[in-house]
Amino acid sequence: MSESHLGTYSIASQHAAMLARTKEGHAAMGLQLGGDDHVWIQIQKKTFTNWVNEQLRTGGRQITDLETGFHDGLNLVALVEVLQQKDLSRGVEKRARNDHHKLGNIGVALQALTDDGVKLVNIGNTDILEGNLKLILGLVWTLILRYQIGKNKSMFPPKKLMLTWIQEIIRECQVTNFTTDWNNGMSLSAMVDYCHPGLLPNWRHLNRRDRLQNVTAAMIVAREQWGIPLVVSPEDFSSDYLDELSSMTYLSYYMKRESPGYRATLNWVKEKVVDMPVSNFATDWNDGRMLCSLVTTLGGEVPGYPHLNPNEGQYNNQLGIDAGRKLGVEPVLSAKAMADPDVEHLGIMAYAARFQNAKPRMSNEERVAISGDGLKVAYVGKTAHFYLEFKEKDVDTKGVKAEVMGPTQPIRANLSLTSHGGSATYIPMESGMHQVNVYCDDTLIKGCPVDVRVLPNIEKVTCSVTDRCAVGVTQEIEIHENGAGKGNVWVEAYSPAGRTDHCPVTEKKGHMYVAAFTPYESGEYKITVTYDGHAIRGSPFSCNAFDAANVRISGANTSGIVGQPLTIVADTTDAGKGELSYVVTHMGRNLPVRVDTRGVNIYGLAFTPQSGGEHKAAVYYSGVEVRGSPYFIEVMDTTKVGISGDGLKVAAVDRPTTFLINAANLSQHDLEVSLITPRGRPSPVRLYDRGEGIFEAQFTVTEVGEHTIDVKVMGRPAAGSPWKCQAYDASKIIVSTIPTHSKAKTVEFDIDASRAGSGNLEIMINQGQEECVVQSFGNQKFRAQFQTKPAKTYNIDMKFNTDVVPGSPWRVNTMDVNRVRCVDFEQRVFAVNQMSSIEVNTAEAGEGDLKATLITPSKQHIPCVVYETTRDVYKVEFTINEAGLHTLEVLFGGQHIPGSPFTIKAYDPGQIHVSGLLHGGVGGIVNQPVQFNVDASEAGHGNLEIIVNGGYVECVAQNVGHQKFRAKFVPNQAKNHTVEIKFNGEQINDSPWDFDIVDPSKLTVTGEGLRNVMLNKPTWFDINTGGLDSKPLLAKMKPPSGNDQVLSTRELMHGVHRAEYTMTEPGYHTLEVTYAGYAVTGSPYSVRPFNPSDIKVTDMPTTSNMGDPVNFTVDAAKAGSGNLEIMVNGGHVDCEVTDLGHQRFRGRFIPLEATLHTVDMRFNNQMVPGSPWTVFVEEQDIRRVRAYGEGLGASRINQTSMFEVDTGGLVGSKITADLRTPTKRVVPCRVIESSRGRFKVDFTVTEAGTHYLDVKYGGRHISDSPFTIMVSDPGLIRVDVPNKGDVGKPVFFTVDASSAGSLFLAECLKPPEVNIRLTTLLLKQVLTTWMLSMVIVQ
Repeated sequence: MSESHLGTYSIASQHAAMLARTKEGHAAMGLQLGGDDHVWIQIQKKTFTNWVNEQLRTGGRQITDLETGFHDGLNLVALVEVLQQKDLSRGVEKRARNDHHKLGNIGVALQALTDDGVKLVNIGNTDILEGNLKLILGLVWTLILRYQIGKNKSMFPPKKLMLTWIQEIIRECQVTNFTTDWNNGMSLSAMVDYCHPGLLPNWRHLNRRDRLQNVTAAMIVAREQWGIPLVVSPEDFSSDYLDELSSMTYLSYYMKRESPGYRATLNWVKEKVVDMPVSNFATDWNDGRMLCSLVTTLGGEVPGYPHLNPNEGQYNNQLGIDAGRKLGVEPVLSAKAMADPDVEHLGIMAYAARFQNAKPRMSNEERVAISGDGLKVAYVGKTAHFYLEFKEKDVDTKGVKAEVMGPTQPIRANLSLTSHGGSATYIPMESGMHQVNVYCDDTLIKGCPVDVRVLPNIEKVTCSVTDRCAVGVTQEIEIHENGAGKGNVWVEAYSPAGRTDHCPVTEKKGHMYVAAFTPYESGEYKITVTYDGHAIRGSPFSCNAFDAANVRISGANTSGIVGQPLTIVADTTDAGKGELSYVVTHMGRNLPVRVDTRGVNIYGLAFTPQSGGEHKAAVYYSGVEVRGSPYFIEVMDTTKVGISGDGLKVAAVDRPTTFLINAANLSQHDLEVSLITPRGRPSPVRLYDRGEGIFEAQFTVTEVGEHTIDVKVMGRPAAGSPWKCQAYDASKIIVSTIPTHSKAKTVEFDIDASRAGSGNLEIMINQGQEECVVQSFGNQKFRAQFQTKPAKTYNIDMKFNTDVVPGSPWRVNTMDVNRVRCVDFEQRVFAVNQMSSIEVNTAEAGEGDLKATLITPSKQHIPCVVYETTRDVYKVEFTINEAGLHTLEVLFGGQHIPGSPFTIKAYDPGQIHVSGLLHGGVGGIVNQPVQFNVDASEAGHGNLEIIVNGGYVECVAQNVGHQKFRAKFVPNQAKNHTVEIKFNGEQINDSPWDFDIVDPSKLTVTGEGLRNVMLNKPTWFDINTGGLDSKPLLAKMKPPSGNDQVLSTRELMHGVHRAEYTMTEPGYHTLEVTYAGYAVTGSPYSVRPFNPSDIKVTDMPTTSNMGDPVNFTVDAAKAGSGNLEIMVNGGHVDCEVTDLGHQRFRGRFIPLEATLHTVDMRFNNQMVPGSPWTVFVEEQDIRRVRAYGEGLGASRINQTSMFEVDTGGLVGSKITADLRTPTKRVVPCRVIESSRGRFKVDFTVTEAGTHYLDVKYGGRHISDSPFTIMVSDPGLIRVDVPNKGDVGKPVFFTVDASSAGSLFLAECLKPPEVNIRLTTLLLKQVLTTWMLSMVIVQ
């Protein structure tokens, strides 16, 4: 163990110590505290911590301390995700290993809040990382305001809106603040009972002194009933130090959206407003109609309501506010704010709560009520009565008016009124509906207008109904009033089938009504007529109906032919009784018709047309034309139809064929055309109406052979039908191969037309100038031949039925390929990618096509370009695109010319590939081989040359096979070198190469970044290039995670470059410095950063007593290597440091003065986070601390004992109390500070015997501590008493208290009839059994 009284200890490792420094820590938690401020701050801290944990609970997260709970940003991100219901995982480092990651995570959360409109004032990610409690508390309160209480756009702050709502719902409590008015629990209990009446109905009778009990009961009920969390403990809520923000946070659970208070106030509004739905305190109030409805429900008067324009929300809300003021309700928000779609619910909810205390007032429409028979029914000429009742005493009789409106004119109403009401009378002069209206101060009262029916005298009403009518024909039924007064006329017709039809009634002039009656079936109808609900005289009336539409006609929708009879059949079975008549006309003349009976109610009407054209047949039943009449029948004269066209004789396969039909006065439906194939199958024929009686028939045959065409006119064959049509197909003619070039004197070919059908085959040679001989072999097969001459072209044309035979015309050329000459082809070696050519002469060979094809080593066939330069002289051009042996084929008339195919060679310097050489820059170092590879495997045959510095530097090339070479040379001077490579004397691609040869031993690296580096702090090192170019310079850092990072450099001066970087993760890093890929002297370097932030200091007290040792622990295991310094009061107080192993240490110092002691801690000259720590040292007179109370004496088992402690004015240290039981257990007692310097302590013992109570102040026993507590359990005393005894003689009995603990024994047994004398004995714990005696004296 090593100790240093100077407080300095060196942390050693295999690497050199490193230096760094951190920022100075925050004192007193970042808050300026005074008096008891720390109490309410701790309450607020606990409240806000609980609120945060409530939000994080769904994600399984929790924090224990606001100062450290958000330091890595993960909990803060999770909190914002819950509040905003968004995924913020993108960009979040879940394993935040360093401050850079933590600051980034915190920044993600703060940016999300900013994007959501949250204003963050004076707080940044560094404040949260460093645990600035004051700013963190402010941030949490901002989140509570924004997402729990709600953003507020009105002029009212949230605090005032919350207080307004509370004051309205529990007016009796007279709440004015969020602190002292809530400590006794009565206001909280009242609010719980408001949210659910009956939960805490006796809140008015609570004892104000039982504040903790009252608050606890209310909070428990709220938690069980609505799940409201105890973000504030009952002890803190009932405390005098309850802070405003903690109280508002808890109470906001009662008034946020969908909270119990929110629902309670909303339900009250729903009970009052029944004429429109309401589900919130926001958008449902924007258009103002909800407010106006609520005001009118409570008796207020809103001008224009309910006929308000919903698009004028601000205007409507202002009307409601003005009307509410008349009810004594002042607004909370302006009309403009209430009309805002983003209005916060709390303002409208507070305003709505104010209406709960408004006294409802009757509206004018409710202040007067009417009743009486005169409001139900009245009669023409008779007086009707009704009565008025005043609901309030202050009704002004002058403002009460009545009027009666008849159907055509008003009727005077006579009123007789008193202060309580009165009566009214009126006399109706006409029948019909009358309206009675009563007004109170120009407002129509509730229930008005009242509709009163005035009945007429129906005995005077008469009606006339016809006894016969036609079905479907409307009949008019007249009803005459005859002075009976107007009434409601109702007419119904009952059909023979039992159906009831209402007959619409129209009022006419002269006090007459007309009902429209339309029968819909034949038979007898019953017609009833009522007048104001009463049947008139003679009702019901009878009417018989017939239906000509039910006459069924058949045979009329047809056509006819001149001279053939036509018959129309009529069936009157369902038409009822009637007479059948008919007329047939043609060209204005009636034709004779013969009628015969074909059955019951079935008749035949026959006539014979004598000429073609349209005939008209009209059929009547009882004078009514039957349905469908008249009928038009077209009669055709078939002798006048003409059919013509080539399509009747011949047709080409798969090509449309047509013929024409001239049929004037006929429709397309009168014609029928069919086509039968050679196989006997029908084939479709389309018929087109071309106008003026001309029709075109079109069909397409699909096979050769004879087809049959049949044409029918009105079902009869047309003249000349059927026709035989021959189908042919020129494409079925097969011609044998005809050579394009021929050496023979005779050219012959075969023709097969056996499947082409019938027709004419025509063959012509050179337009008929040459003779062609055709020989027939039967079955339409032929052979044709003609004679040829050298060097001449012959054209063969062939047609079948004027259709060109496929392949025609053919061309035959005569030639001699052996006379073709190829010149200038001695050179057969060509360069790749260059245009090459040869010349071909065909002057003596005749006519033919000259073609050339280049075949590459990869078997590609590339057509060559062939064009005629002069007559019969051709140029063949080609471009070789790969090296190797090629084949050139030259064909004339499809035959190889002499020498074809030709073999040629090709080379390509561009296919030589070099690797290992650079263009510019550094290509190597002095005296080290420069190696490179040359691949000429694809370049073809040729000579390869490699030249270094014009041949002054030797270069050795080794053939590794397949025309691949490995070359190298050794430079001996640091200067520019040139490498040239040629193939067949030509420079290859990229040749020559120019690069520098350098000496890297001239480079040096120095700087602090190679030795002592602090984590997350920028550092540097310098590189001196010795005058060399800096471009090849490269510096890289490889952290423990393994991802290489290239370091940027900047030139400080000529030849000196600085690399700057920051190590962001602990562990060993590797630094590499290379020049042109070669490591400089000393590279690579191994560096391990140190991090003072990873030093953890624990057990550091904030207070101590003079002379008491102050101990604390320092854990630097993760901080890296370096020097740790600890100084107390600038080194004026000795501090011992003990090595605990694994870079953990114990610090200890003894304060000898009662003053503030400061502990400074540095690591590699960098402040350790939290440093300096302050320890307040008091000069304490422990004798001033006294304990008193009954709990310090004897006690009984399972009974709570209490005592108090008074510090005598001492502050700064903690009071602790521990109870040591007989079984050696240590039970902590509960200590509550009741006031400054005064504490209440209670404990409950669970075993009998002697206990010792240790009471300490600042860790030291107070006066008389430890206290001895005698604990007894009377239930464990066992008494053995004899059954009998003699008067005047002692009776002995035994008392066993071995298990009962210590107690005073006063008396054990004392029956009423026995006088027992006992001596009081103090029983010590060492005694277990006593023998006692008593004397019976009576």
